[in-house]
Formats: sequence, structure tokens, C-alpha cells
Amino acid sequence: MALSTLESANEFFVIYLISNHKNFFVDNLKISCGTSSMAIAAFACELYLKSLIYYNSEDSKLNKNHELYKLYKMLPTEYINELNKNVILFNVPNMDAGFKEINKLFEKCRYFFETKRSVVNYDFLNRIIIALYKMCNRIVGGANGGN
Repeated sequence: MALSTLESANEFFVIYLISNHKNFFVDNLKISCGTSSMAIAAFACELYLKSLIYYNSEDSKLNKNHELYKLYKMLPTEYINELNKNVILFNVPNMDAGFKEINKLFEKCRYFFETKRSVVNYDFLNRIIIALYKMCNRIVGGANGGN
């Protein structure tokens, strides 16, 4: 389960990298991908976190959990410590605060048009997705012979 979740996360991560705040033109219509790229990044983060948790435990409760902060807090202490060590934080006092800011970002971005506009800590999102990508591929992917 951990490896298939990692593979799925990597697919979303690549789409995020391609679409990350870019503009595309279709029939002379400019289409911005800011909100959709953030939704994809948040979903990739969710899958990376679940991959690390599955790697340590086949916890079926994860299927219903989409909150990034709760998933982050479910990580083994060694993984939390590694993220704290490797992610340079700007605009947030600590990793807990950063995850709380992006906690339900996937849901917020999916229904962005229905809600009031809010500020997203894009810097934290970008830094954490890269850290999770590296960490998961080393731990989960490496344990399974890489991707």
C-alpha cells in the first residue's frame, strides 16, 4: 500500500510541477492554473504523508482522513524530526503552524469558487511538497528498490 500510494503521489507531484502557477492558452483564452496547481500539490502532500504512514502501519483509518495536519501528526517522531531539520521555514513559526495553515487546502481549492478568497501560504506548501517528495522516495521508494 505504501509503494502504490507513493507512486500516485509522484504522479500528482509531476502534474503540480508542470502546472505550477502557469498560464495556458486554449483558443486564445488565457487559463491560469494557480488554484488547481495548489489543489494538486495539497493532494500530493496528502498521498506522501499517507505513504509514510502506510510504510510503518497498514492503518485503514487513513482512507477517510484528508487533513494534512492530522496526517502529519500521525507520522513517526523520526520523520517529523527529519522534516523539521530539512525544511527551512519562512512566514510560519514552526512545522505545526505550517501544516495547520494548509490543513484542508485540497478541499478549499476544489471549492474555491464557492468560498471567500483566502490567503494561502504558498511558500510553505512548495517547501513541504519538495521535502516530502525527497523523503518518501528515499524511504518508501528506496525500501522497494526505487521507482
